[in-house]
Amino acid sequence: MSLSKHYHPGEAEPKLQELWEIAGVYHYTSKDERAVYSIDTPPPTVSGDLHRGMAAYLWYYGLIDGSTFIAEQVHWFNRHGRADIEVIGSPEDIQSVRVGGQAVTVIRGKFIL
Repeated sequence: MSLSKHYHPGEAEPKLQELWEIAGVYHYTSKDERAVYSIDTPPPTVSGDLHRGMAAYLWYYGLIDGSTFIAEQVHWFNRHGRADIEVIGSPEDIQSVRVGGQAVTVIRGKFIL
């Protein structure tokens, strides 16, 4: 697959998805009793906005078994964060995503307009 100067998702995404399916990227079994982890390049803190979008995506595509999950990250920075996520609605009709949990203040300031 060569790179074009213009991105055409309708053409590119099906090809990429097929490659990922062949490679087993989406393979998951809920029969495993161990904790499930997602490894990526996280922001330096727990982000409600990031996890809200991720939750809707995972629920819509059937990559999580239930409409709730816990996201934890950045333990190695000593900024422990946890987001409790709940997707409201069926995968075909997502109404909203609730985010709550524990976090730390990373920056505090005052805006003067």
